[in-house]
Amino acid sequence: MVCAVPRPRIPRPLDGADGLRYRTSVLYNTYMYHGDGETTAKAGDIAALESAVTLFRLRPHGARTVEQLRDRMLRLRHLIDVLELEFAIDAASLAGCDELEWQGHISPIQWVKHECRTTTTAAIDACQVGAQASRLPESTHALLGGVI
Repeated sequence: MVCAVPRPRIPRPLDGADGLRYRTSVLYNTYMYHGDGETTAKAGDIAALESAVTLFRLRPHGARTVEQLRDRMLRLRHLIDVLELEFAIDAASLAGCDELEWQGHISPIQWVKHECRTTTTAAIDACQVGAQASRLPESTHALLGGVI
């Protein structure tokens, strides 16, 4: 069986009144400061990942078999899980910082919840998983290897 995949919605050009060329429905706060005035939005590994995701999203879509869809979904979920582990490790690192790094929030969990737009449960889970990752090397390796 072949499943037709609808074409993705492409952002429509704006009038340009505000200087923007395209409108998107997603806003991420990626302009975090290093302290020396530079942001992470245009540099390093995160910028490379953003570019790769953008290219992935803009690729041509076509009909796929059910088997192809299943394989694709399993592989995408694995990649998301790996990224969630990276996020969790960063959240745990933030939790280990002093209060000045929380930018006015009462805890790193509250910062993650508000600034990363997650639920309280997801913020708590991220901080806990990140803190435990180094203590559970077999589980971490199993996740990275796609076993779990």
